[in-house]
Amino acid sequence: MEVLFEGQLERSNLFSGKEWKRGYAVLRKHPTTGSKVLEFYKDSHWNKNEPKAVCNLLSSYEASYVVGSTKKRFVFELKTVDHTYELGAPSEALRKQWIDKLNSAKDILNDSSIQNIIQTFNVALVDETLVRKHLNGFSGTCQLMVTDSEVIVVAAGQIKIRWKFSTIRRYKSQTETFVIEVGRKAPTGEGEFRFDTVNPIELFDVLDKAVKDRIRAKGIEISTLTPSSDTAPSFPSPPSGVGRMQPPARVASTNTEYSHLDQHMHKPNLATSSTEYDLLFNKDRFQQKRRSEPVIKAPPFDHNARKLTADSQFSNEHAAQANEDEEMYEDMNASLKHHDVIKSSGDQRRPPSSRPLPPPRGVIPADG
Repeated sequence: MEVLFEGQLERSNLFSGKEWKRGYAVLRKHPTTGSKVLEFYKDSHWNKNEPKAVCNLLSSYEASYVVGSTKKRFVFELKTVDHTYELGAPSEALRKQWIDKLNSAKDILNDSSIQNIIQTFNVALVDETLVRKHLNGFSGTCQLMVTDSEVIVVAAGQIKIRWKFSTIRRYKSQTETFVIEVGRKAPTGEGEFRFDTVNPIELFDVLDKAVKDRIRAKGIEISTLTPSSDTAPSFPSPPSGVGRMQPPARVASTNTEYSHLDQHMHKPNLATSSTEYDLLFNKDRFQQKRRSEPVIKAPPFDHNARKLTADSQFSNEHAAQANEDEEMYEDMNASLKHHDVIKSSGDQRRPPSSRPLPPPRGVIPADG
């Protein structure tokens, strides 16, 4: 059986109800069934002796601090379905380790809210305020579970964080570090969470496969791409009535394996836009984006050409106006001369003109 933790412990009322007994405790896990047991021995040479007492740990148990104990210092409780036991550690540090190990070994697979677990990874929290805030100051090793629809963080045997795939913006693996970036709709709020792990690439592959399977289950086809600086990303067909957004130019990544979310679900300005998975899981809330019309640039302005064109246009207009005025003047002069001839026909006087005008129709000249 696998040894999860071991060390000195004092036990009271664990089995016989007698006074405190000092001994050596070993927390073990069965390799096939996964069941846990807490065994008590006389000393640290436990592998050569039979246990003095054995406590089978079922799924419904919890280890917690005891405050105000007058008998012993550094006491904690181990609560099971049938009993509550008091255990004492030699120091505060060991008491904290025992509580963390017992709770982290707690079997939460029977939790009805957790379904279709694909794989569980042991990770260590990076010392950041953002992570500590949501884990209530927990420090140490925790479990990161990947299911077919979400990522779950388990610490001290309790579910601390649940991220649906629709709230994850991106994820990436670095050297001994796995990073998850979530959006504003996540229960933790917007932020980037980092976890130290010995197998970040395997964690990336498992999560990436789960995400792709989830996308295919939604009936959306995706194209498999390998990260490359000269390969343009491929986008799935958007819902009807929604315009396709063009991605920015891809920047080559160095020593980092990014999620395929950026390759086929990229959105500009991730800090203010909705998550990439809104297109997949929240089609009704996806806001329609209209493609802007192309901008046509005007040719360079030539002041000399503009001046010549204006002068030429002014000259043409001036000449046309002069011709029109001259024609109008000639028409008016002819009309006045004609009027004078009709008026002076009674006294046989010629019109005051340098050349004689033809007589009007029906009038006989006086000298004829």
